[in-house]
Amino acid sequence: MRTPDTLFQVSLNTVESAFSAAGRGFYVPPYQRHYSWGKQETDRLIQDLTIGLQSWVNDPDAVTFLGSIIIIKDELFDQVVPAIKDHLPGEVMVVIDGQQRLSTLTMLAIMLHAEVISVGEKVKRAPDFPGKGWILNRYEQTVHRLLPLFELDSGFGEWQFYPKIIRAYDDQWSRDPASAKYASPIARIINRYIKHHRSDTRSRFALVDNDPGHASVNAVAKQLRKHITKAITNGVDADGDPLFPPASELASDVQKHLFKDLWPEGFGDYLGGAPGSRAHSLLSLIAFSNYLLSRCSVTITRPMEDRFAFELFERLNTTGQQLTAYETFRPLVVRAEGLSEYRESNAHSWIREIDEFVPMDWKYDKRSRATNDLLLPYAMQQEGKKLPKRLGPQRNWLRTTFEALPDITAKRDFVLELRNLVRFLQNGFHYRSPAIPTSRLVDLSLKSDDLTIVCLDFISRANHDICVGPLSRFYSHGMQNASQEASDEFAMAAKACAAFFTLYRWAYGTSGIPDAYRQIMRIGDKKHNILPMGQLIDGGGLASGMEFSAYLGRKLLARVGGGRDEWIDVAKMSDIYRSSVLARFALFAAFEDTMADESTGRGVPRKGKRGCLEMLTLARWCEQPEVEHVAPQIRGRGWTDDLYEGKTINYIGNLVLLPKAANGSANNKSWEAKRLYYQVLGSPDRVADMLDSPEVQSLGVDLASLTPSTVKILSESKYYAYLKPIGDVEGTWDALLVQHRSERLAELVWDQLAPWLQLQ
Repeated sequence: MRTPDTLFQVSLNTVESAFSAAGRGFYVPPYQRHYSWGKQETDRLIQDLTIGLQSWVNDPDAVTFLGSIIIIKDELFDQVVPAIKDHLPGEVMVVIDGQQRLSTLTMLAIMLHAEVISVGEKVKRAPDFPGKGWILNRYEQTVHRLLPLFELDSGFGEWQFYPKIIRAYDDQWSRDPASAKYASPIARIINRYIKHHRSDTRSRFALVDNDPGHASVNAVAKQLRKHITKAITNGVDADGDPLFPPASELASDVQKHLFKDLWPEGFGDYLGGAPGSRAHSLLSLIAFSNYLLSRCSVTITRPMEDRFAFELFERLNTTGQQLTAYETFRPLVVRAEGLSEYRESNAHSWIREIDEFVPMDWKYDKRSRATNDLLLPYAMQQEGKKLPKRLGPQRNWLRTTFEALPDITAKRDFVLELRNLVRFLQNGFHYRSPAIPTSRLVDLSLKSDDLTIVCLDFISRANHDICVGPLSRFYSHGMQNASQEASDEFAMAAKACAAFFTLYRWAYGTSGIPDAYRQIMRIGDKKHNILPMGQLIDGGGLASGMEFSAYLGRKLLARVGGGRDEWIDVAKMSDIYRSSVLARFALFAAFEDTMADESTGRGVPRKGKRGCLEMLTLARWCEQPEVEHVAPQIRGRGWTDDLYEGKTINYIGNLVLLPKAANGSANNKSWEAKRLYYQVLGSPDRVADMLDSPEVQSLGVDLASLTPSTVKILSESKYYAYLKPIGDVEGTWDALLVQHRSERLAELVWDQLAPWLQLQ
């Protein structure tokens, strides 16, 4: 058994030795995130360097530690894709971790190199001064030492000089211009600068790059240039302290350790008498470059085998941006497919879709939330598993589950199902989209009707995420088996989830709902011959839509302890408004195909013929009427005491749907004023005619007191037939009426939704 010290080689290197090893190039593999550093990280790096330089002025032993880099040598040159084997650098180091730091240091070297040349050439052309030859020698030496931090010399060829760092798929090292490719933002800016430098031009290097995908890299480069420019002009930070030690401090024999020799005769006196000169600027740049090269260090860890490199990638991240469980999963997919085959594989396109759901350029907290939104329902879908919202368990589950799959076909199915889940969340479940869908799910080959979309939008807005696991199984089946039958199965499952959630949550809260879904995913229902629906459960399978809905119906009845009457007795006295989204959907269901029950005169609807009032349509749902309390939550004038006892105010019998403008206008008005709204909005007659009618006149409202805005709201609103029963109420709005109406609405909701659960 080998010990850890034989499995990993760890060394502390100066920046110069880490970058400048002969023929060494760095290769960023495809599973790494793209460059994502911004102003905050860049400023911190420069701050660390300038603090270190300020310390070095007085302390010859001062050093700055810049972090850790994990690399592995591509011994067989088989990890670089695409590649021309005989054009590769002599030593290809695959970057497992630390590419953000490597890339930023490379850009810093470019900005320093460009600025040193710009100032140095001006010093060359300046009149002679004491020590001019000495500082120009130091200038040439500094230019030579900075060059290997970003440039590789392949030895010969039309394009002899390579960018130091390239990225998988986007870039290709080559001496031939026809095959060389540097499309990634980092490789592109390096290559642009190399060509600029090698053209012998002394014009200032232009950072402008019109490719929008390169904007973040260009912004960092500009920030680095800004810091350097401030430094050589004796700029100060926010506290007024110099950014770099001014050249006047460097012009002293005490600082000879900076350059390992004494100043030439008269050089110190010249600097002291010419503050702000180009010689001052060049000396500051040379000092900073020397410090970066010689006194800044990184720890390089080299695993001796690929498998340990992947292990380290999972466990470590030195950039300060922690990896999510999904990010540690991506290299497992690459590894399973093979680096050379991955680019052309289906898995690559699937991973790219998943990447759009968990963008690598997001901050960790946001990426972590998106990962939870993805992996929690995925573990449910695959195994009926309750996965914690913690990195460790998520990472371990993904890895052990994926690696335990028997072959590459099973592994590809695993990735495909994850991609399908992303599509469901984005397109079927309307994840992160506040807009209600106005089109059918045609991109998914699912001929879903309006009712299905309404149900999906409802459970999405109600955060009923626990149903995503089973629903996404039906969804994925529908994607892969484009047929009307598959669409019907999916629609039946979506309606069942909406009905189960509404009837269960309204009367009994959420306790028990997650277990019902997990049971069918993990163990099924043996008594009724339903196999477990988890994708990876041995002996499992996808239930039919009818089996699934009947299963949820039985789970509801088990909680009710009886049937329709028992549920109504509980629901009619339950606080449904604790979830306004739930109350809204229940009212839609209650009002479907109803009309005023004129036999009672107590504000309740009754069931009418099919089509007499279509509420559960996409068009009606998209109008987004709001839930309004008839008797307001905050008691005002004219409301009876009994309405404010217990939870009566929040019973469904005290709730109604109003368009947003009318809801805001009615708000906390008196019963007489509100009844005016309901009478007018619940009548098919024109508003002007309604306001002149004897019925409205008898309400006791001073119509002359109606504001123009109120008249405008009433005039512009549509006809809402379900408001007529409330407008027809005679007398006061009291607790007895609310209870009576609650019972009727509960009956209507049960009768509308129970059939979706195969209940009568």
